[in-house]
Amino acid sequence: MPSYNIKKQIRMNSSASDVWKALTTSEQVSKYLFGAKVESEWKVGSRIVYSGNFNGNNFRDVGTITALEEGRLFSYSYWSANHGTANVPENHVTVSYLLEPEGNGTILTVEQKNYRSADIARMMDDLWDVILKGLKETVQSNDEHSN
Repeated sequence: MPSYNIKKQIRMNSSASDVWKALTTSEQVSKYLFGAKVESEWKVGSRIVYSGNFNGNNFRDVGTITALEEGRLFSYSYWSANHGTANVPENHVTVSYLLEPEGNGTILTVEQKNYRSADIARMMDDLWDVILKGLKETVQSNDEHSN
């Protein structure tokens, strides 16, 4: 069965630690991820759950954190009922956030791997543009309020 991957990059005029906080704090995540809530113990091997409602559809994506290097790398694998696949390991999608300082800002690279449907991958590719724009606005708004 084929698999489809997404890779996106965005530069933010914010520190890697500020971007990190936005990726790993539930109240921050909800600001750019359509009101979704994230729950985790924030340790490698711990469970991570994203839940909410998107376009009238409830979702609860459950996964496992696979890498967590504060301010640098955050990865997890998860399964979503909305992807139209069985909940077996070979259908789990991986998400990685890599933060790289650049001058007075941060370059964030997001990779999502192992979509089983080209249609879902295309939809998520477009959705990542919206998510990353919202993430950048959230982080930079936080920066403005902390000054």
